[in-house]
Amino acid sequence: MIVAVGSSNIVKINAVKNVFQMAFRTVPKIVPIEVESGVPPQPFNNDLLTGAKNRAKRSLNVVDEAEFGVGIEGGGLDIAGRFFITTAVCIIRKDGAESFGMTGSFMIPKSVERKIKDGEELGDVMDSIIGSKDTKKGIGAIGYYSKGLMTREGYLEHGVLMALVKFIGEDLWK
Repeated sequence: MIVAVGSSNIVKINAVKNVFQMAFRTVPKIVPIEVESGVPPQPFNNDLLTGAKNRAKRSLNVVDEAEFGVGIEGGGLDIAGRFFITTAVCIIRKDGAESFGMTGSFMIPKSVERKIKDGEELGDVMDSIIGSKDTKKGIGAIGYYSKGLMTREGYLEHGVLMALVKFIGEDLWK
């Protein structure tokens, strides 16, 4: 099984590989592809789904032999006057069937919320807070704010699995 992933971020690649391996009981060949999301660098609300779908579709279009394309887009979500960090995942199968899923979501400090609403990317803000570089390729905001109880890879695995539900239980959708 060949799966195109619209990112070169190792955390995203590992999350996709782990979930596809668990779901289909085979070790998938993951082909990372840097593609444009078509949304702002720090997306919010509906742009999360749009960005994830664009990444899934574009990666699938680049890798002719891929059976699935996966797009992962993290950002902010405003609901009922609250602001959450979450990640949308879109999986598109070669035949055009698509499915979406979301990770869990969590609140962040107002100071961080303001910075990302002012245009900074969450990964850059977290780098500044933690005093490290490329935390989005490591512990990420979820790892920092959960004090390591949740890894970014585990967090993304949850979203990938939620998006894969439609394909795993496809017979139940008829």
